[in-house]
Amino acid sequence: MNQGATPLNWTIDGLPSWLTGNPLSGATDPGIQRAIALTANATTLPIGDYRDTLRVHSNDPVRADEPLPVHLRVVDRVLLVEPDTVDFVLPWRGGTASASIEIRCLSSGTNHVVANPSAAWLSLSQVHWDIHQFGSGSSTFEVNASSFPVGHVETVVPIN
Repeated sequence: MNQGATPLNWTIDGLPSWLTGNPLSGATDPGIQRAIALTANATTLPIGDYRDTLRVHSNDPVRADEPLPVHLRVVDRVLLVEPDTVDFVLPWRGGTASASIEIRCLSSGTNHVVANPSAAWLSLSQVHWDIHQFGSGSSTFEVNASSFPVGHVETVVPIN
């Protein structure tokens, strides 16, 4: 807020390539507060933390040059798989069984998701999805236990 008696002329510079702002300059009348929209774009950035300092320059006689620290944390996309474990109980040397999973995406944009089953006895009804933010996809796991030995058999299906 401009707490002075005259208009405050200001500019913002030093924005990193992943940050845009609007407006980046202006004049603010006495008693008025001005909102600046800062938008981060992490599309081309690897996972990690990004820090920088913007500079706000003005005709304020006390604080003509103010630093404004900014921080952006880029995280891997967020996928929720439910259920996260599927158990099958089958009679010895026999049968098939199936179970469904749902994959939900909390990350922005369209996310290409792939399931990579490696066990010959396991098949999936779908292994590729393009899931939009807050969207979901599903697949049915089918187990063919005709060649299983008696006992415990397990596999992990990476979904990424």
